[in-house]
Amino acid sequence: MKFKFIISAVLAGLCSIANAQEPGDMDVGLGFSSLGPAVQGRYVFSENIAIRGIVSTGLSRSMNQTEDGIDYNFKGNIGGVAILGDYHIMGGNFLVSGGLLSSRVGIDLSANLANQDFGDQIGVTGKVSGKAEFKNKTSPLVSVGYKRNLTDSFIIRGDLGAIMTGGFVLSASTDIAQVTQADIDKELAKTRDDLSKLTVYPFISITASYTF
Repeated sequence: MKFKFIISAVLAGLCSIANAQEPGDMDVGLGFSSLGPAVQGRYVFSENIAIRGIVSTGLSRSMNQTEDGIDYNFKGNIGGVAILGDYHIMGGNFLVSGGLLSSRVGIDLSANLANQDFGDQIGVTGKVSGKAEFKNKTSPLVSVGYKRNLTDSFIIRGDLGAIMTGGFVLSASTDIAQVTQADIDKELAKTRDDLSKLTVYPFISITASYTF
């Protein structure tokens, strides 16, 4: 019985509503996430329910991939705007969130060919360029989180979750006269397949907010 009492006391402490915000409270914060620097705004409907908006300017990403002796460089930003509903478990500090992300993804692809085979062509010299973006322009986002009041007005909040991107879609072109779109499609088939399998993008966020 004593052990059960201790466990109950710990759980009660973790889910304490001592730091719960009141209905009608709003907070605005700045933070950083896997979508880059972000501004968050939040409105509290009840001790359990709140709605949150996130605007992320974008996180710079860079990746190199070699296929059939050709070096491809991917470079750009992943960001977006999200609307989330927050549910505070037992009105406490732990929360689960779900909503939608309208993504702003601009990842550029480039490859410089120097007398190399490309597609069905031999001895190609020139540049191939392209773009990769989320297949789902609007992607579901789910997360779990924890928030803590440092004072009556200042809050620290962390989130860990996933964005269901549907994979990346890759398009490419070139001004090399002898290379056709069929050559590009053949050469980039494996890269396209690899990118299409990246259907989940991690969502990690930490934010400091002010309540008013």
